[in-house]
Amino acid sequence: MKEIKRFMLGMLIILCLIGSQGTSDAIEVPGVTKDTILVGALAPLTGPNTTSGVACRDGAQTYFDMINDAGGINGRKLKVIWEDDGCVPAKGVAAVKKLIERDKVFALFGGVCSNALLAALPVVEKEKILWFTANCSSPPITKPVKPFLFRAGWNPTDMQARTIAKAGVEYFKVKKIGIFHMSDEYGVYYRDNIKKYLEEKNVQPVAIETCNPGDVDFTSQLTRLKEVDPDVVLMAMWIQDAAVMIQQAKKLGVNPLWIGAGPTGEEPFAVMAGEAAVGTIHLWPFKYLLTDTHVPMVAKFREEFKKRIGEKPGRPSGGDMINYNGAMVFAEALKRAGKNLTRDKLVSAFESLKNFDSLLATPVTFSKDEHHGNYGINLVVILPKLQRALLDIKIKPY
Repeated sequence: MKEIKRFMLGMLIILCLIGSQGTSDAIEVPGVTKDTILVGALAPLTGPNTTSGVACRDGAQTYFDMINDAGGINGRKLKVIWEDDGCVPAKGVAAVKKLIERDKVFALFGGVCSNALLAALPVVEKEKILWFTANCSSPPITKPVKPFLFRAGWNPTDMQARTIAKAGVEYFKVKKIGIFHMSDEYGVYYRDNIKKYLEEKNVQPVAIETCNPGDVDFTSQLTRLKEVDPDVVLMAMWIQDAAVMIQQAKKLGVNPLWIGAGPTGEEPFAVMAGEAAVGTIHLWPFKYLLTDTHVPMVAKFREEFKKRIGEKPGRPSGGDMINYNGAMVFAEALKRAGKNLTRDKLVSAFESLKNFDSLLATPVTFSKDEHHGNYGINLVVILPKLQRALLDIKIKPY
């Protein structure tokens, strides 16, 4: 009888140890508790790209807060820690290390500048932590496929560049094309892909002008543009810089058709540039405008943003909406990953998303072989009094 009791006691101890080990394993999933999922998020909250960074934070946080108010995801609330990367690679690496090593986050979200994201890629791959972005558009983020990087929002930069170049050549059928770009990695990459397309079409740009982020005087570049009198200028600039430049162009009588990259399609550009922005054309990643409040998805975004952030001229912007949409995609993957959340399950959940409808121009689809979720983009023209209209132009970059 004593032997049976000892046997039963031994089995009880073993079962307790197994149960304890299972609990320990569950607790050891970084950033996940029984009622919280800890997410690390990055954006340039200082420096020349602050406008885009604030939109990244505010748009995404609006959706995350809305989810929390509705009860969270699979019984857990989202806690998001925002860090400033300043669009500087070294700051991006430091921010990612802090979020992973000190804060112990479960996953990463956001970013605006690809240089900061790609600089931190070795850390991400070492820690096997998923990072989702809606803004960062450098092609190497998803080509070739990186196991832990996903994007749904802006199309890759090479596709963007070809789209605006193709609009000038094949839709507007102009003969004299100029290029005005920033000197940073983003601007140079844009310029090179525009030139590549123009070379394919045997079109030689009449001018290629450059400037630095934060420049305030564009007289020299604009004077040279005026001398060659381009029909179209393809513009790859950040919001603040482009707004100052376009105002000076108007004063100097430089009046080509300006076709801009993604950043200048956002509402703050038109607010800052004023009347000088009227008639300019820009890329737009959505199938709707912010004023399309007859569409329930747009109306919901506007309602939540107004309640949580507040509306003013230029806000909400396309930057707010693309990150709100990004948070929507991110949350859907978290939901599909289930209650017993792990980083591997989150990766699998992202790869399971097929034809997920959102605010973007095309549905979001991922797979093991494709970590960029959407291919499709529109063009928008800025009208007087901060109004805008989608152009009925469908351009396939390739």
